[in-house]
Amino acid sequence: MSKILGYSPIMASNGDFTKITDSVSLVQDLISALSIKKGSYAFNPTLGSNLSEYIFDFSDNFTYTAIKNEIELTLAKFQPDMTLVGDVSLAKTLNGNGLVVSFTVNILQKYTNNINLLVTNNDIIPLSGVTI
Repeated sequence: MSKILGYSPIMASNGDFTKITDSVSLVQDLISALSIKKGSYAFNPTLGSNLSEYIFDFSDNFTYTAIKNEIELTLAKFQPDMTLVGDVSLAKTLNGNGLVVSFTVNILQKYTNNINLLVTNNDIIPLSGVTI
């Protein structure tokens, strides 16, 4: 089983790379896994999610359930140390070209983190709940 590792290189103020671990790294890895379009990696076609495919469909319970399932499947496959807590909140952007997805995850049965993502056709951008 493939797994995204809990390591994210971050540039320090002196120009060197800094190793970020713990819950921040796990949240960054989750956002990375959600951001990768499923099927875009030839040698790992199951890597990623189809989250961006639902941005223009947000109007019914089916779409809400599909988005929640995408998040839960991505958590189960790439971040088994995280679980979804409660519901997923969805809101359309004012211009209708994006979707704000908000949810809470429990990390390692110790920490909780609120994650807010702007999902567009081309990108998934963290709005809060993660330090980058």
